[in-house]
This record gives sequence, C-alpha cells and structure tokens, in this order.
Amino acid sequence: AASSCGDPGFIVVVVIFSAYPYIIDTAVSISYSFRIPANTNNNFRSTNQKQIVNILNASTNVEGVVASVSEAGNDQATISTEAGTYLRSRKVISINPATPNTSTSITATLYFTQAEINIWGADKSSVQIIQVDNPNMLNGPLNPSNAKLLAPLTVTDNLATDGYIAYTFTTDGFGTFAIVSPTAALPLKLLSFTGTLKGNIANLKWITSNEVNTKGFDVERSLDGNTFSVVGFVKSLNRANNEYTFNDEKIVKGNRYFYRLKMIDIDGKFTYSKVVAINFIDNQKWFAVYPSPVKDVLYIQNNASVSQSAEVVITEVSGKIIYKYNGSVSGKLEIPVASWSAGSYVVKIRSNDVETTQRIVKQ
Repeated sequence: AASSCGDPGFIVVVVIFSAYPYIIDTAVSISYSFRIPANTNNNFRSTNQKQIVNILNASTNVEGVVASVSEAGNDQATISTEAGTYLRSRKVISINPATPNTSTSITATLYFTQAEINIWGADKSSVQIIQVDNPNMLNGPLNPSNAKLLAPLTVTDNLATDGYIAYTFTTDGFGTFAIVSPTAALPLKLLSFTGTLKGNIANLKWITSNEVNTKGFDVERSLDGNTFSVVGFVKSLNRANNEYTFNDEKIVKGNRYFYRLKMIDIDGKFTYSKVVAINFIDNQKWFAVYPSPVKDVLYIQNNASVSQSAEVVITEVSGKIIYKYNGSVSGKLEIPVASWSAGSYVVKIRSNDVETTQRIVKQ
C-alpha cells in the first residue's frame, strides 16, 4: 500500500533464514547439570555451547544429568577384553546422573567430526558402541559383568554436508561411551545351564547374555563324564539376552548322562560350560521306601553303590509338610514316625533331577 505522502509501496519479496550446523565439541569439556524428564528430547552441549550428546525418550525422570567429553583426540586407542584386544575411539563421552542409574532406558546419539572419524576409514559405518561405568574401566580387562557392546540403531553420515557423523543407540543406564571396532567382542556370559528328565527326553535349557559374534553351541553328551561327543548344534541368536532349549531324545533308560555346552565364536574360539547330569533311571529302583504300613520307623533305602544327594519331602494328603530332608543318603535314612497320626502320607524323593512319589500308610 502507498503511503499518505505518495511514496511507493514496500513489498517483501524474499525472506532468508540462515541456519548453522551442529558444532561438535572435540576437546575435553563438560555440560551444565540438567534434569531429564521422561520421554523428552534433550541436547547436551558443553559450557561453550558445543554439542556433546543427545538423549531421547528416557523411560523415567532422571535428575542432575551431566554430559562430558572425558577424553579427546583424533587417533585410536585400544581396549582389552577377555576375548581379545581391539581398537576404540580416542574420544570418550560420559553421561552421568546425580545418582547412579543402571535401569532407565535411553536412546542416545554420539557425534564425531570428520577429523575424529577419518582414521576409521570404511569401518566408520559398522563400528559398535562400548558402555562402561566410568572412563577408568576402559583400561580393562572388560567382560559382560563390567561392560556392554551396543549395535547402533542408525548411523547418520552428515560428513559431506555438516561435517559430522552421528551414532544412535539404545541402552539401559548411563556411563561412559566410545566407538569400537566392528570385530570387538566381550566373552559370552552363560547365566544358567540346567538339565532335567521329561518322560523319555533329556531337556536342556540355558540362558546367555552379551552374545556378539557368537556362532553357536555344540551340545555334547557323555556316559562317564570324561569322554564327550556332539549330539546337536544350536545356532546363536546374538542378542543381548537369550534363552535356548535342546531336547535329546536318543537316550536309553538305565543310564546316567552328562551334558556340557561348547560355546563357539565366529572366529573359532570356544569355551566350555559346566557339566550337568541327568539320570534316566527310575528312582524307585535307587531308593526303596518301607515298610508300609509303618508303625515306628520309616526307611529310605539308597540302593545305589555310592552315596547320593536327595531331597525327601513327606506330606499329609492335604499337602501339609510334616518332614523334610535335603542332603546325602548313604545306606538307609531312618525317619521316626511313631508320633504321627494314623493315615495316609505322600513321600516325594528328588535326586539328580528325577522325582518319584510313593504313598505310605501310618498305623
């Protein structure tokens, strides 16, 4: 519109907004302390306003979080794990809340400049993230009890446009982070390995954590506990937490079987699990319960040639436990019953993962 004094109108033709890419902090530095509300997006910059880390979608509110570049540089250092020696970034980033926290789930993004990532070459797109509680732990040796290996969810390569590359990952808890070579590995952690007899089948179960570059498990069986042979193979899931089951159907009644796992890495290295034993023998042949009817003393007779560990539980028909024994049985176990009320009782004997039940009568 023209002004009242006849000047020509003023027309806005183009509006230009200028934006600046992230300036990534490459020196040892620290951020201010902030509260992270759950399920929010939080950028942590150093006190000189350079980007350190982004934290997204924390599962809980976390108080007093501080981010820092605790070690800086463009070269590589080494880490030592119980599986070998590997390369890590010289740059190390720490994220620490006011109170130690190992349970809150977070999605985090680490940033590296062109100069910091050049030394990784083609590996820059396939590196892993290592997480430890504090920078000193990077000196190792590292294992699943003091470190985690994390695979990035995304790798955002903005090197050509903005001069940085970003690695986004999820984890539980906080700590110190660095990028490590694609081949880096922590030893697989076997949390449990059990074997039970289910009908005519030996059922093996095991739980692992921290599987990285694991090929699988040879299931080995023995009749004497010394000479083992492979009876099956289970492929690794290569996840943070895993549960496996293997059924051995080729067993013969009357034998005692020993099982172990050969845990094999992709590079051929392996370790063995503990040995578990399964008896495919009717416990009633190993343990005799007599007399019935019984008046004064009940006997649990071990018919095997060696002492055996056994759990003996005697209950009333209602299920109320009136006697319990857990220990070694060599020869006869004598149980005074004179004070018990007349009636029926249930005797359960569990030994070597085999359980049998027998009913007796007290006069």
